[in-house]
Amino acid sequence: MAKRLIGIDLDTASVRVVILHRVSKGKTTPVTMQKRDISGLDLQLTWIKELLGEELPGDRIAVGLPAGSAYVRWLEFPFRERRKIEEALPYELGAQLPVSIDQCVSSMYQLDSGTVPAHVCAAALPEQKIIALVGSFEQQGLTLNLVDLAPFCDIHVLPKRHTQALLLKVTEQQAVLARIENRLVTDFRMVGCSQTCDIPKLVQALLRDLPAIQTTRTLDLPLLLTGPGATNELCEALAPHITKVELLNLELGDKRIDTRFLPAAALALRAGQPKENGSFNFRRGPYACRGEWAGLKRALVTTGVLAVGTVVATAAAMTLGYLDRSSQVDLLRQELNQLYRQSFPQAETIVDIPLQMQSALQELRARHKMLGQSADPGPLEALDAISAMTGRLDFEVEDFHFEPGEARLHGKASSFETVNRLADGLKNAAPIAATKVMEAQLGVDGKTVDFRLLLTLQGGKAP
Repeated sequence: MAKRLIGIDLDTASVRVVILHRVSKGKTTPVTMQKRDISGLDLQLTWIKELLGEELPGDRIAVGLPAGSAYVRWLEFPFRERRKIEEALPYELGAQLPVSIDQCVSSMYQLDSGTVPAHVCAAALPEQKIIALVGSFEQQGLTLNLVDLAPFCDIHVLPKRHTQALLLKVTEQQAVLARIENRLVTDFRMVGCSQTCDIPKLVQALLRDLPAIQTTRTLDLPLLLTGPGATNELCEALAPHITKVELLNLELGDKRIDTRFLPAAALALRAGQPKENGSFNFRRGPYACRGEWAGLKRALVTTGVLAVGTVVATAAAMTLGYLDRSSQVDLLRQELNQLYRQSFPQAETIVDIPLQMQSALQELRARHKMLGQSADPGPLEALDAISAMTGRLDFEVEDFHFEPGEARLHGKASSFETVNRLADGLKNAAPIAATKVMEAQLGVDGKTVDFRLLLTLQGGKAP
């Protein structure tokens, strides 16, 4: 019997559902694509219950939370084993959150498995959000198998030809811009526009935020549009400003899924991938589905029994010489613990001293570099060079974005000549190797010139 994969796209005043049948491994066919204009989660779930009917064995339901619902961080670990990463994740992620990690449920995936250091994308969702969401589904008799997060859950409908791209998801409540590299989200921003249906304002906000998410190697990436707010009108409005703009669509079997239903289709495809595959699943641990949690408990009990048997067998084989060496190890561990306490008196929890010391060293190096005390120029040197030009030229800086090797500058100047002189002057500054005027156009007031400069710092790669 074919299993139903159900993707539910919940919006402010509407809900979209895509149901796929998985007839064999890796092969799915669309069965239903439905939309209902209705507000309120309880009413939306009531309609979904009527649409789905009786729950069938093998049904899997996936829902995506709006971007910004969880705290997302990109982390680095000095080892690649997933078990070690999962053990260290609560401490590394918790140190970067504005709330306690104990009040959140976390999920993560590796960006480049098999390499050291390991780069990980992790997210922490406040537990009250998943408790409320799961509780609403259970009240309607619906089993919610997977809870993901936008825009990460939307990558599952990307065509294979687009391994590198910019993805703009537009819904009734928000617009999200994501950078895709190797078919994974490497950065994203909430586009600063409260009315996504107002196309001129949305385009203006997108063009303002676009430079902040681009890097030197991603300047020419195509912009892919998805979501119910991604229309032909929006595509036409963006075409004069962006070289490559494309409305996404998907073909499954003999049916074509248009842009409006792509978020729900992506969730349906995600429902067929229970493990993290470039996105998240916050139904973990105590918040896992009952059937999955029961299986996990059985696996834990089996593992525990095997572990106890191994420990007993090992203990029976111990010798007095081993006990002597064990006591020496305990003494060394105590000395290491004491040394760590002296070096980091503010530390509250000790888990893995070498790991924690490496993490502290990496943090110190990052702060050292941001303060401009490293061999490569930092943001302070770049800002100092820009400040030196304000006494000679009439210009204002509105936005400054820095990353290792380059900086981007957005502002207003009194004339085009001022922009050219500013670029030439910064080119001669000590920390700057090259400059490039990315954009210069007359402002709305007709008196000033809006400009964007790309500054390549010493040691960076020139565009």
